[in-house]
Amino acid sequence: MNISDRIIKAIEVSAIAHQGQTRKGSNTPYISHPYAVALICQHYNDDEDIFIGALLHDVLEDVSPDIYSADDIRNTFGENVLDLVKGVSEKKTDNNKDIPWEERKIAYIRNLKDIASEGSIIISAADKIHNLKSILSEYEIIGDKIWERFNSKPNEQLWFYGSIADVVEERMPKSLVSSELKSHVDKLKVII
Repeated sequence: MNISDRIIKAIEVSAIAHQGQTRKGSNTPYISHPYAVALICQHYNDDEDIFIGALLHDVLEDVSPDIYSADDIRNTFGENVLDLVKGVSEKKTDNNKDIPWEERKIAYIRNLKDIASEGSIIISAADKIHNLKSILSEYEIIGDKIWERFNSKPNEQLWFYGSIADVVEERMPKSLVSSELKSHVDKLKVII
C-alpha cells in the first residue's frame, strides 16, 4: 500500500486525538495501539479506508467530540471510513449514565454479527489480536496482576474475545485474520 496524503492525515489525526492517553495499566502511549491495529489490518487487506479506519477505530469511543468528532471523520475521510469506525465503536453511555460492561459487550457483538461491514470485521479482529498479544505479553511479565487492569474478570474477558472470534469466523469463514484471532484466544484460555 502506498502512503497517501489521506493516510498521513489519519496518522496525524490519530496521534493528536490520543495525545496524552496511555494503554491500560501502563505508561505505553496509547497511539501505539491504533498504529498496531492498522498494521495488522494491512497484513490481511490492502484497502486504504480499512487502514484509515483502523487508525481511527477508538476515536469515537475514547476521544471527546470537541477534539475529533464523527462529523470530522466524515468531512476529512468520507462516509465509508466513518461507517467502518462506527462499526467497531461501543456506546459507553446512555443519557449520561455509564452502560454496564456486559451490556456494552453484548451490543458490540450483536453489531458485528448483524450489521457491521466486512471492513469493520477486519478492524475488530485486528483490534482484538493486538489486545490479546498485549495481554499475553504482559502476563509473561506480571502474571495474574494483568487482570487488575480490567473492569471484568478473566473468564469474562475470555467470553468476550471468544465471542468476537466466533463472529469473525462466521462472517469471514476460513480467513487468515479469523485463524490468527482464534489462535490468540486459545492462548488466552491457557492462562485463565
